[in-house]
Order: sequence, then C-alpha cells, then structure tokens
Amino acid sequence: MLKLSVVNHGEVDFEKEFAAAAGIIAYLNENTEELFGWILENEPDAVLPDFSEASTLDQVERILKDYDYSWWTVQIEEEEATMLNENQSLEQIIELKETIDRSRRGLPVIAIYENKAEILKTLEATGDEDVNWAEYVADAYSDFEDDEKIIEVNLGNGLPEKFHAHEFKAIDEYTDQK
Repeated sequence: MLKLSVVNHGEVDFEKEFAAAAGIIAYLNENTEELFGWILENEPDAVLPDFSEASTLDQVERILKDYDYSWWTVQIEEEEATMLNENQSLEQIIELKETIDRSRRGLPVIAIYENKAEILKTLEATGDEDVNWAEYVADAYSDFEDDEKIIEVNLGNGLPEKFHAHEFKAIDEYTDQK
C-alpha cells in the first residue's frame, strides 16, 4: 500500500492511500492545481510540477524535490510488501497480490506465468529491464515443478496475465540485486 500525504507546518493536511504507483501518478496529474496552486498565489511566475512524463514513483519523487519547502511538502510512503511463499493458498495470494507492486522500481507488478517461455514472450515487448527480470526468474526457478497455484496480475498493459505463486520468492532477491 502507498500513501500520499501533504504536510503543512508539521500537520498532515491531506492523506490518501493507493494500491499501486499508477494510482498516485494519475492522482497527481489530475490534481496538480489543487495540491500546488497555492504556489502561484505567492509566486505568480512559478511553474507547477508536471507529472505527465512520470511512470515510476522515483520519477515523481525527483519532481517533488523541487517543491519541497521546510514547512510544506508532499510525501509518498510505501508499506513493506508481505512476502508470499509456495505454502500459501491461492486465496491468500490473491488477497496479498496488491502488496507485490514493484512499479516503484520501474518493474511491472510481479507474478508468475504458466511457463517460463510465456514470461519471456510477454515481457520481451515491454523493455530490457522486464526481460532481464523474466530471465532471472526463469533461471532461478527452472527446476521448480509446482504448477498448481496460479494467479492473474495486471502488468500495466491492461491485460491480466497468469503467473505461478512459487516464483514470488524471486522478487525480493531480484530487486535487492538492482
């Protein structure tokens, strides 16, 4: 879970939770004037932040640094993801899948395909970083045989994809290496 907060003189003026980075980015794009309009009232020549090119929270945070005052700031906090493992039931994994959104690091929502060839085929078109991730997962779990636990996850292209639950274990190992 991600939380967007506006802090004014040490007091939280506004707070909203989002399941994924895309929600925060969309919210900032739609509400830029509402959140940052006061700047124009004090400095008519100022420029409001532009989040239209941002696709990760790291990019958003770089933009926000220019609008961070000692007494007013917009903050993004990320709760730690719950680690999934192969012993959890499909229902438990589905309930927890929102915690696996690693888009903050520029990666898609992570999960596991029905077979390793599908991982590479689907992610090949989305960028080198995703293909590297897919190859890492395929290598790390090339001899794992648990094909029963499958969930659907949206990779950001609007299409749900099917993945195996056992490969969730590779997520933190991979992102720690980046």
